[in-house]
Amino acid sequence: MMAGDSNNEVYVEKIMRVESEFEKFVFDKQKVIFGDDALLLQGTVRFENQGIRGTIPDGILFDLSDKMIPKLHLVEVEMRHSQFYGHVFPQITRFLSFIMTKKGRFEITRVVCQRLADETNKEILKNLRSILKIEDSIFLFEAIKEMVENAKILVVVDSMEEREHGSTLDEKFQMMREIYTLTWAKLIDTMVVKRLQSTSDSSREIVVVDPEFRKISLEESDGEGKRENAEDLIGATGLEEPLFDEWYHINNVDEQVRLAYSELKKYLTEINKEIQFIPRKYRISVRAERNIALLRFSKKKMEMVILAPLDRVERAISSCVENNQDKLQVYTLSEAVQRFFAGEGSCRVFASDSSQVSLLAKVLDNVFDLSR
Repeated sequence: MMAGDSNNEVYVEKIMRVESEFEKFVFDKQKVIFGDDALLLQGTVRFENQGIRGTIPDGILFDLSDKMIPKLHLVEVEMRHSQFYGHVFPQITRFLSFIMTKKGRFEITRVVCQRLADETNKEILKNLRSILKIEDSIFLFEAIKEMVENAKILVVVDSMEEREHGSTLDEKFQMMREIYTLTWAKLIDTMVVKRLQSTSDSSREIVVVDPEFRKISLEESDGEGKRENAEDLIGATGLEEPLFDEWYHINNVDEQVRLAYSELKKYLTEINKEIQFIPRKYRISVRAERNIALLRFSKKKMEMVILAPLDRVERAISSCVENNQDKLQVYTLSEAVQRFFAGEGSCRVFASDSSQVSLLAKVLDNVFDLSR
């Protein structure tokens, strides 16, 4: 790989020969690769679980770009020549065995809290408390526990194009996503990081990241809110069996959250029979003549992004709320998320059960005139 700059400086890829060198580069350049809103917990983090061999991720990444929904990633750094079936596949399978089981998630939470208490990570702990506005250790434990409930795996590689037994690493990951839809497609992200050095001055470097971590963080790669690609339309057209269905989104959530989604569908389709709930990779799109809302699920709550300005939604809530009924809490979105939705005004609400779902349906009807 080669690149140049405006000063006619030529940069070529520096291929790192051993994983420890690549891992050090990723950690040294963490702010460039993951951004200022991410904290990378380094050092040996070993998870143990009965019947499962100890698992050691290369790092624990806290993604705090969305303060209301902080995320946690188990980071695995791999080289282009790593054997997929001999090393990568078994390692990721062990990670999955932890984040998909109750005992495994508790072990991750325990070890992460233990590592945060270590003197070497006091700056990360300080930043984590400051960003999340949490002082009490019990509340911090609960916050980390919730992040772990929705944890994902981030595989950082130096190339996806290396061939092993006739197929590239990229092709192998894609095949696994198609086979294991509820695990590899849902819980694993990949990122390519390359190091380019100047041919005239080796101290001058360029870091190439694909995709940007911001896109992984916003779960933007399906083009939601901006365009509908062929994959998105499969579920709507019925041309073939969709890769992502409703169960893909709600299979691991609490029963109360699943019931809230079911009730929301019932109320909205009673208001307007033309409304569609279209499952996509990262969320479910609620569509009338156009997208009106986007649904995303975590273990204990359903998030709805309403594609309308905050003030308009708040006025609708005030006009729909009945005597002694609790108002819906509406939250603004970060600038990055606003830009993601093509600059359109948007805001969000959360539901952990079905108690306010009927009000939410009325608000959507009021904002978008669904019953006309």
